[in-house]
Amino acid sequence: MPKIPSEFNILTLFKGGGDDMDIETIHESLVNGKRQQMVDQIKEYGLYDFWCDYENYLMEIGDEQNTLRFFTDATISYFMLTER
Repeated sequence: MPKIPSEFNILTLFKGGGDDMDIETIHESLVNGKRQQMVDQIKEYGLYDFWCDYENYLMEIGDEQNTLRFFTDATISYFMLTER
């Protein structure tokens, strides 16, 4: 059986975001119209972790209407730029 390093933490396998990437930075890219930058940041953050974390972030900072508007904009922008 392989030896697991002592500094290994199982939670790092599931945690989104790099050391220098956070949801607020990605959100600012979207708001400022830098959608290609947002796409790159989402990939760095972790695609599968991002969407749930982003929804939670939006719920904390705004109302339901803005949450839906920003989440929809981010989703459409991401897939339009990655699928072309």
